[in-house]
Amino acid sequence: MSEIQLGVMEARYADMIWEREPVTSSALVKLTAVAFNWRRTTAHNVLRRLIDKGMLFMAGFAAVSMIRLRGRLQEAVRCRKNIYICDNVSSPFILGVISPRIYLSSALPKGEAGYIVAHEKAHLRRKDHWWKPLGYLLLCIHWFNPLCWAAYTLLCRDIELACDEKVVKDMPVQEKKAYLRVLLSCAQRKHITLLIKDAKKHPYNFFQLFFNKYSLS
Repeated sequence: MSEIQLGVMEARYADMIWEREPVTSSALVKLTAVAFNWRRTTAHNVLRRLIDKGMLFMAGFAAVSMIRLRGRLQEAVRCRKNIYICDNVSSPFILGVISPRIYLSSALPKGEAGYIVAHEKAHLRRKDHWWKPLGYLLLCIHWFNPLCWAAYTLLCRDIELACDEKVVKDMPVQEKKAYLRVLLSCAQRKHITLLIKDAKKHPYNFFQLFFNKYSLS
């Protein structure tokens, strides 16, 4: 079987899995025996290579995203010990595992900066800049499992909720209301930014595109 044919068969195999998911490995062996005339070992080997390629794609996607992000942060200016301001940042975030830095948008209103910094520092105290990458690493390994995607989504949500709870724990009522207004303002700005970006391109499925365009070699 040539490399091009192997790529086509891989895409057909992936389509078979998506259409019948969840499906057991024994059921896949029977389906591929009928559809492709494959042996058990062939079905298992191609499945293993599909999984490995998905892991590489997930890791590569993260690496490219990190490189692009660092390129946007080259003009960031430090305003305090580990806090930086950048024109190319639309929403606050933490970057780095060993020496984490907090990045803020230069357009952030002064009245909101204190609450945002408190939120990001709470993330640092909770070591969320360790847990979230670890969660993504596990997702890369088990990307084919829908439960892992759900678990990672819930992990990210719970990290934010726990962080907010830590920040407002000792705040008076008026401060809590002000903090909530700041969070809502940031969420609205982030949502508008995402809508603008999505309007510039058609949505597509990264994994489907990946499996359909590349062969196994």
